[in-house]
Amino acid sequence: MIATIVKILRTLFIIFGMAVGLWCVLFILAGYLGILIDKYYKWRNGKLSRRWADRTARYFNRKEPQTEKDREYVQKQKEGLANELASIERKEEEKRRAANGEKIRYSLNVSLGDYTYRDWERSSVKVSTFQEDLMQMIERRGLDSTEFYKAALMDRKLFSAIKNNSNYNPSWETAVACCLALKLKKREADALLKKAGFSLSEWRRRDKIITYCIEHYVYDIDTINYILDKAGEKTLMV
Repeated sequence: MIATIVKILRTLFIIFGMAVGLWCVLFILAGYLGILIDKYYKWRNGKLSRRWADRTARYFNRKEPQTEKDREYVQKQKEGLANELASIERKEEEKRRAANGEKIRYSLNVSLGDYTYRDWERSSVKVSTFQEDLMQMIERRGLDSTEFYKAALMDRKLFSAIKNNSNYNPSWETAVACCLALKLKKREADALLKKAGFSLSEWRRRDKIITYCIEHYVYDIDTINYILDKAGEKTLMV
């Protein structure tokens, strides 16, 4: 009888121990899941921890070894690309002139016939401006004016100047801040910056840091400024 009771108690203790162990495992897994969810939402909102920002700044503070031979190779590649683009543009110009019935004479003095700048301006395709594309993107994303210019760290006066002038020419920093406030992808940001006559260079470290942040969905300007400051680069001042 006693032996049977001991066996039952031992079985109950084993079951109880297994239940407690399973509960502890589930509790630990739930904690890790909560941390992952928190990191995910911070990542989507463009606000990451200062530790991540420090690590990113250290990455860009590294000195990239580059020999003279490497620099010469890069320069040759750039010159070759520039020559190729110039050749393509020249051919496109010749096709356009031929289609318009213009006289083309391959010499230093090219005859345009009676074709004037105003004729070209009237026949050219209307291209949207930076301000027009910006306003359309704000509307498509359902942002109100206050929400946008606060995210871009710009004052109301500057935003009104942009909104009320279709031919407004922003500064490089203002154009970049607009891309970050809209949370654009790299391709979209390049297109909007191009409308303002700017681009994110692959050779300037400041531009590389901003590109890195955009590609990793970091859009909070305060976080990006912290990384730039840690990397010894000029912060974004709209």
